[in-house]
Amino acid sequence: MSGSLWGHYSDTVNLASRIEGLTKIYKVFIIITENTYNELYDLSIFDIREIDLVKVKGKTRNIKIFEVFNGDNRIVKIQKKETKELFTDGLTKYREGNFSECISIFKKCRKLAPGDTLPIIYIERCNYLLNYPPSSKWDGVSEITIK
Repeated sequence: MSGSLWGHYSDTVNLASRIEGLTKIYKVFIIITENTYNELYDLSIFDIREIDLVKVKGKTRNIKIFEVFNGDNRIVKIQKKETKELFTDGLTKYREGNFSECISIFKKCRKLAPGDTLPIIYIERCNYLLNYPPSSKWDGVSEITIK
């Protein structure tokens, strides 16, 4: 195999490892990238929601990540489905830098879906960002360092 092909495979394996590491940070079972999401043949058989836009160590481009929650227990899965639109609204407010409104939205998500771990993560992030405002270059991208 040519060196560039090995580099491509190495890069792909490295990214997959980093994405797998994100499951621990986000406290979810399965995370996929936007590339994988776009390759899915029939989205109707999956319970999926976008969860963040990240920049992982060693990468220059931002990566949109999604949670596949088919494997969650029945109640949590139902709660996530019922709050999916509200959760997406929260993500939008987060990326816009509207942290107060984001907190309000994710508190509603938390109340409606107490088994969902992601609203807590976003509430904590937004509280931090309200206390330590980001620069004017805020783009809503989470920079995650995974070893």
